[in-house]
Amino acid sequence: MELRGLSFDKARDYVEKTDAGRREFIQHYFHQDITDPHLFDLTVNIVRIGPQRTAELIAEAVASCFDAHRSF
Repeated sequence: MELRGLSFDKARDYVEKTDAGRREFIQHYFHQDITDPHLFDLTVNIVRIGPQRTAELIAEAVASCFDAHRSF
């Protein structure tokens, strides 16, 4: 709302349209449903875990992927 100077209703509409556009793009070009949890290697609830621990988890996950590929 603040970034774009929008009212609550207009901001909600903007987010809904943006999300719909992203869903359509992925469906059209990749034939995938972005709500399918099997498409994701890692999902994090940042509200529950917090931004600092989320960043740590992402870094650990990326590092473990590189480590796994080095052992081949």
